[in-house]
Amino acid sequence: MKADSITMKFGEIVALDSVSAEFSPGSLYVLAGPNGAGKTTLLRIVAGLLRQTFGSITFDANAELGVMMQESYLYLDLSARSNLQLYAELYGVPSERAEHLKELLELDNFYDQDVATLSHGQKRRVALARALLNDPNILLLDEPFLGLDTSSVAHLQRFLADYKEKGGIALIATHELELVREYADKLMLLDGGKLKYFGAFNI
Repeated sequence: MKADSITMKFGEIVALDSVSAEFSPGSLYVLAGPNGAGKTTLLRIVAGLLRQTFGSITFDANAELGVMMQESYLYLDLSARSNLQLYAELYGVPSERAEHLKELLELDNFYDQDVATLSHGQKRRVALARALLNDPNILLLDEPFLGLDTSSVAHLQRFLADYKEKGGIALIATHELELVREYADKLMLLDGGKLKYFGAFNI
């Protein structure tokens, strides 16, 4: 996956200013920077949720994207099971995929509860399962650790380490750099829409 001179303008505001980067399989990239730096905007462009003003995103022929933004995109009046089955049908994937993710992300204890009744951490795990239904090899996560309890943080860390080991590309926007230090490969530092640093995660 390659981003080439990505620029995004909202009227006179330049949210991203000629951002370029290349992403390799089996790597975890941390997108960091202050609020308003352009992190979420870049993720939305890569995910196809926004159309950039200038520049291009290039994917390999076999690219499949999974996206978890801060919005869960879950139906609150449906159970976790019903949400995943519904999205599986929409994505055209076998319902067995939802059952596999239930086991992988340990959703059993609340799988048949309405999403509205779940804790924040439980909702995020269901949202992650939704993002993984199409078995993506590129995973985009916006502040995935926000509001998680210790158990949910540890579970997400284990999953991400395993995802990377299996050859996936993960791009994570987060302020909580300590939580990804052990398994992050590269840091993308944005400030004022500009890419200030793209290299080894050594801070």
